Amino acid sequence: MPQIRPRVASVVVGSSLLLGPAFLGFLALGPGTSATAAGPPTTIVDASRELFITDVRVVDAPGHTDAGGDWHFGTMMERLAGSVPVDEFVTDWVQTWFSPQMVNGFPVFTSQHRASLLTFASAWAGLGLTPTGHLDPDVAPFRLLAIVNRPDLLKVDGGQVESAGEMRFVFGAYNPENSEQIRNLTVIFEFKVPAESCADVTAWHQRWHDLADHQIGTVDYLTELSQMTRDVVLPDPTSGLPNESHIGQVRTNNFMSVTFWELREFNIDPVAGSSNLGRLINVTTKQTPHFEYLDDPDPSNPAAPSRDVLREFLDTNASQIDNGIHVVPDSFASTVAGQTVSFQTGRAENSEFHPLPPGLPFSTAPGTRWWTETYGDSGTTASNLQRRHMFALQTCAGCHREETKTGFQMVAPRKHGVESVVSTFITGGGAAFPDVFDPNPSNPTVVHGPFNDLANRELQFIRILELDCSSPAEGGLTPVGVLEDVAASIGTRVH
Repeated sequence: MPQIRPRVASVVVGSSLLLGPAFLGFLALGPGTSATAAGPPTTIVDASRELFITDVRVVDAPGHTDAGGDWHFGTMMERLAGSVPVDEFVTDWVQTWFSPQMVNGFPVFTSQHRASLLTFASAWAGLGLTPTGHLDPDVAPFRLLAIVNRPDLLKVDGGQVESAGEMRFVFGAYNPENSEQIRNLTVIFEFKVPAESCADVTAWHQRWHDLADHQIGTVDYLTELSQMTRDVVLPDPTSGLPNESHIGQVRTNNFMSVTFWELREFNIDPVAGSSNLGRLINVTTKQTPHFEYLDDPDPSNPAAPSRDVLREFLDTNASQIDNGIHVVPDSFASTVAGQTVSFQTGRAENSEFHPLPPGLPFSTAPGTRWWTETYGDSGTTASNLQRRHMFALQTCAGCHREETKTGFQMVAPRKHGVESVVSTFITGGGAAFPDVFDPNPSNPTVVHGPFNDLANRELQFIRILELDCSSPAEGGLTPVGVLEDVAASIGTRVH
């Protein structure tokens, strides 16, 4: 099960504390986040039962993870599908890999991923099609890997509570022809937990905390977690959301093509005149510019994507990037390009994932570093090198590889009966996990991390559990102010 390092003691010493990226990064509080505390927390949290559940007594639980069960892949899809037949809904989604999709003006397609998904889908079809000739969700070759509570992703806007965080379900693929052969494809269903008040938020997280009253995998534990799942995942006719679903996004992490890794993001596309006929469509992968913005400038076409435009964005948003609160927009008004350009990508890719090829320049492997030789030479300042890291850390490719030394997947696919391996970015990796050195060869001695995202989630979870919504809270903040502070703990990171 995931283990977390002890909380950083200085976080809870009783007065306002500012922990910037140079101090802790994602060890405890996120970049630039203010935390006010009235005293040491008294609440004891079992992360393996309340925050990040990978125990096989849950993720392999009979009935719950079988077809029709609350934690089956096909059931998840059925609850997203609205009035669209679920077999058609799933097949349409898989087919988005088979032909170019346009997202924010950029084509989303690679022949390598088309080939790997075709092979996978063909084997899935070999298990039997539905009467209408679609893939059968009941035999979907996906295995539950983890159920995750994300209190740090709660949302407060203008003093109004909008969600209590996210409830996530991580699935990993396996070979449809041999379920003991895993496939490097993960699918994450990320649901927004509905909430309208401080009391809604604390009540929701108290339910998570109460799970620890039961031994993991017992009937009582599984029954309560299933009910919590239904409360979030079942269609909500009062929500006004596409397909009446509280899904925030579906993300995929695909490495089946052996050579090329990519991450995609999907939303339910609302259909005009109907609230429940939407399909899953490709959308932008947040916080990640298109990879053409690593290209050399074209003197004959200054409006073309290039690293000069990317550098302009970094310089223009330097303060926000340094503090982990920048937002990569879909479009960027670029002086260099002389116009507003499409900026954010429709898929995060990493085709150069191995160590830097001997004798080749740094810019030949930019996919996970988001910099070039020009900006990483001996004249680059320390603040620029740190800015490069802070920017890259929030991109999909950077967070899933070089900036955190993660092997692409935060939660690895697994065999039945075997617990998933969870990345050291999330768990901290224990005392033996080494520091993460900056991947830029011009900056080889600078250390980032070690990371421990789960420690921050635990800290924010405790703050919510100890919050009294009826009276002033930490350091004189209002209760909603504390929730705003919790939401700010990871800056603008979305992963």
